[in-house]
Amino acid sequence: QQQQQQQQQQLPQQQHPQQPLLGGREDVHFVVLQVEDWQTEKLLRLLNEYKGIEVWAHLRDLWQDMPVQAGDVINVLAPVTTYPDGSHHTTCDFTQGLLVLHPDVLLSGTTITSVIDCPRKAWLQELVGGGGANDKALQGTMMHELVQYALAVAAKGPLTREALVEYVQVIVRTSLLDLVEVGLDEATASDALLGRVDAVLAWVARYMGPDVLAGQAPRDMQGNKPGTDSAPRLTVTDVVDIEEMVWAPRYGLKGQIDATLGVVLSDANHEAAARASSAAFAPPCARSSRPTTGPSSAASARGSGTSTGTAAAGFRP
Repeated sequence: QQQQQQQQQQLPQQQHPQQPLLGGREDVHFVVLQVEDWQTEKLLRLLNEYKGIEVWAHLRDLWQDMPVQAGDVINVLAPVTTYPDGSHHTTCDFTQGLLVLHPDVLLSGTTITSVIDCPRKAWLQELVGGGGANDKALQGTMMHELVQYALAVAAKGPLTREALVEYVQVIVRTSLLDLVEVGLDEATASDALLGRVDAVLAWVARYMGPDVLAGQAPRDMQGNKPGTDSAPRLTVTDVVDIEEMVWAPRYGLKGQIDATLGVVLSDANHEAAARASSAAFAPPCARSSRPTTGPSSAASARGSGTSTGTAAAGFRP
């Protein structure tokens, strides 16, 4: 303990950095100067290099197990209280606060939640990941391309079944090397995509309106024509972006959004929708695989949904 205290005392008081932090997180960015373990909490002495102030962080409940060491960089998203003696204190516990360890190392939500199943899983995937593709992952990637193409075309003009069928062949042709790698032939890949064309058209007709489809609107998975059942509370009005890479250094997270959509959220009483509707941006999560209940799958779906809500695009045959 004496050696650890000496190392903590030897940490230099750094000068204020000149360059601003990405994401405007100067208020929450700290360097750990000292760590004290108590029975009911872990106490951290922190230095905000950008504000030139020291803050005492009280980690309680599950936060007390955070493996923080002197010299670590953290983001603390919690209110800071200034006491009469001039000291600054903040608390992270079950009711308030969020602490992000090493926030400059951006991780995906799926990577983080994989730790719930096994603490070593994320590390092993990072160590040996990318060793080889598989047919399910490739078919999912190809399905994403088809969905994104449908959204982009429908946002600009009429979308036809023939256009989707033709684009299926384009996707297959541009994925030949990947198909060979996973052992899939062109016919199998093409049939798998063609089997989901009607589901894509049904989703587009339901949430973007049947007018965006040239010709008769397809039937959905329940056999109903889109628009004949209860009207959806969400209407897609615009496709803002496709395959948008998002970095959130404030939370140490990164991810890729399949599509960012402009939507209108209506009131449950659709007769009053014109009076009670509100515009928002919603990043949908296109799930091309079978439904799962694991935390990694939930993170993939929920991670693309912000406070505006998520437009869940379940394109399954």
